[in-house]
Amino acid sequence: MQHSILNGKTGLRVGVISAFLTALLTLSPASAQQAGHGESEAYRLQPGDEVAITVLPRKEYDTSSTILPDGNIHLKNIGSLKAVGLTVKELEDQVVKLLGKVLRRPRVTATVTKLGQPPTTPTVAISGAVPKAGPLPLEKDLRVRKALELAGGPLKDADLSRVRITHRDLTQTVVDLSRDEHVADPVSNPLLQEGDSVTVPWLTRINITVVGGVLRPGPLVEVEAGLRVLKALELAGGALRDADLSRVTITHSDLTQTVVDLSGDGNARNPAHNRPLEDGDSVSIPLLYKPGFVMIGGEVTNAGSYELKPGMTLEDLIVAAGKLTLMADVEHVELQRKSQPRQVVNLRERLQQGIGGKVVLEPGDEVHIPKHENAVILVGPIPDAGPRPLKPGQTLYDFFTQGEPGTVAALDESKVNLKSIQVLRPGEETRKVNLKSILAKRDSSQNMVLKGGDVIFLPARLQPKLSALDYLRALPFFGSLVGLFR
Repeated sequence: MQHSILNGKTGLRVGVISAFLTALLTLSPASAQQAGHGESEAYRLQPGDEVAITVLPRKEYDTSSTILPDGNIHLKNIGSLKAVGLTVKELEDQVVKLLGKVLRRPRVTATVTKLGQPPTTPTVAISGAVPKAGPLPLEKDLRVRKALELAGGPLKDADLSRVRITHRDLTQTVVDLSRDEHVADPVSNPLLQEGDSVTVPWLTRINITVVGGVLRPGPLVEVEAGLRVLKALELAGGALRDADLSRVTITHSDLTQTVVDLSGDGNARNPAHNRPLEDGDSVSIPLLYKPGFVMIGGEVTNAGSYELKPGMTLEDLIVAAGKLTLMADVEHVELQRKSQPRQVVNLRERLQQGIGGKVVLEPGDEVHIPKHENAVILVGPIPDAGPRPLKPGQTLYDFFTQGEPGTVAALDESKVNLKSIQVLRPGEETRKVNLKSILAKRDSSQNMVLKGGDVIFLPARLQPKLSALDYLRALPFFGSLVGLFR
């Protein structure tokens, strides 16, 4: 970790290497004699100080904020902590401790970009989801909403429904400014007092999954908290024409289930049916039964009902449904046949058996292709490419050295260029990684923590640069399943 302090008035910069020399040149002789007394003599943070935080290799955690009069600092995507009285190094250690819950050995640098000045007039402090966080002069009859406008106005990700005011006596008031009528209400938009700190929280983000009768089944990542069921269906491409909206099932993270009816306009407007979703919820939309048809849902391109043709097999239905997604779990395909218990079909094994392993469908059959709950996808000139199980918190190094034997086999340097692999993550830029350096433990900064759904491209050695489509066309993808995947 590195840390520095910048004083705009004196030009004093305290850094890791230049701190001692700068102090000798800038401070008085008496002060210079004390400069080597260690951390106990280091600058300690004060209210009003502006602090910038950088986190490597995860730049999305970079942020800056101002220490509030109550001594706290609120860091976007990281959390809140007591900063007053800490040295810069102690602040870095506290941030590392907070990030240690989600990142593996983050490298944190804290920099004081501006020193707070003792207030000459009464002030209030604004922090959180505003462009210009920091102290504001306390004008006469200054209300909360006006203070936010003076700080540049709330950002688009601001949660105005729970703005928090911390008073000088450390008591707190939470107000809702999300509606115009609340802004006009003196209770929701109170007058501010000297020393008040106003914190505008960021909108909470949640992860949910939509499966079944929608155009694009799969995960919805980092959506706004409070998202309702119908909006989730819209984000998943909309309900299919033969979706049965009268019995939508929501499976919660504790495995309890709630069934809602969204089939009519009245129910769609009823908050008891079109209810807000919670983090980890999975929404399943069944399909309407049609005589002489079979149905397929889950990890396929076009879920829905399909006319049953003579001799139609499970593989034929998958091809008709636009093929499988890369995250399809073909070893646990669910087949529900009328008046029979649900069957689990290992499609990989069935295809290896040839004609004798084919599953011939019957009228009314319902097929569900589940998703690998926690897996990454390997793509490249390797045997048996596709989804591989991922353990929580696994890094690239862990995944390739502690994974399945097939994962280790993917490291054949005669076939794969380990110096330029690519990691694709939905919603983020593609990352180019030197896996060879990671495995040799020469560069831990690239040893990222993997997430379910990550796609790892392993480029072929001594071949021209290939596109993702070229890789997929060239692969013996899942052996006989190559024709079933898009």
